[in-house]
Amino acid sequence: MRHRSAIVVKRAAWAWLIIVLGVVMAGCPSARLAQFDRFATAGTAYTRSIHTLLDASVRTSVEADNRVLLMSRELVSDPDFRREALNDHDDVTKARMRVMADVGRHTRLLENYFLAIAALATRDQATSLGESATGFANALGALNKDLATEKIGDQSVADFLGQAVAIVVASRQRAFLDEVLEDTADTVGRSIDVHGAVLEAVRAQLLADLELIADDYRERLIAAPFVGADALPEDWGQRRADWLDRNVTIAELDQAISASHKLKLAFVALVENKLDSDALALMIQDIQRLAGLAAGL
Repeated sequence: MRHRSAIVVKRAAWAWLIIVLGVVMAGCPSARLAQFDRFATAGTAYTRSIHTLLDASVRTSVEADNRVLLMSRELVSDPDFRREALNDHDDVTKARMRVMADVGRHTRLLENYFLAIAALATRDQATSLGESATGFANALGALNKDLATEKIGDQSVADFLGQAVAIVVASRQRAFLDEVLEDTADTVGRSIDVHGAVLEAVRAQLLADLELIADDYRERLIAAPFVGADALPEDWGQRRADWLDRNVTIAELDQAISASHKLKLAFVALVENKLDSDALALMIQDIQRLAGLAAGL
């Protein structure tokens, strides 16, 4: 069940943040530096929503896989075939969950990097923070290489990953911040690209999984009992609700993909000192919608 009250509270909080952003003076150096904190706040909300959404997508994927196994079990009675099918599906599901664990680590590293850079923007010299940000970026770079070659089911992450584009770091009268950004911006920008590509691969595979079982599941467990003469099973309503929830997950992934694209554009503009309050507010609105959807999972 979706928690509407939680969503209302989150929307109110985000609305307040957007109003605050509207008064930011785009040309003021201090306001430009303050954007790092606002970006980090939005980026943190994005990463935390992604954790929730990916967990939900894994559950939905496992449920869909269970349905496929049940369908195959009904078609073939040979015990050896059934055992082999179960083992094969277990192997595929475990491999997918290992990839998703890496995505979870990748997401946490992004969040930590955003927070470290926001903290750097408020200090003239902070060696430990700079080292932390660089460490997070280096770890992201290593994970980028791994995730870019992974598959989510039958979907290759590389198929959804475009070419890397260099980011030009602009001076902000914070030499140490500029130095850290010079060292890390390209890697982190690419990390956001990889993150978006993973989300697209997850969406494509989940859609394929759902389409595979759609007709059988709906006909046997929802439609046939409903149109039949017998009394409906006690869990009929829950079956239909579960099915509708599976389809909602696709819409939530669509919103996450949209938010990741805007996050990348905002990050590039932030580093290049071209981010205005309107663009930042648009990104926050997208993340607000994502957070609202994730709150109900």
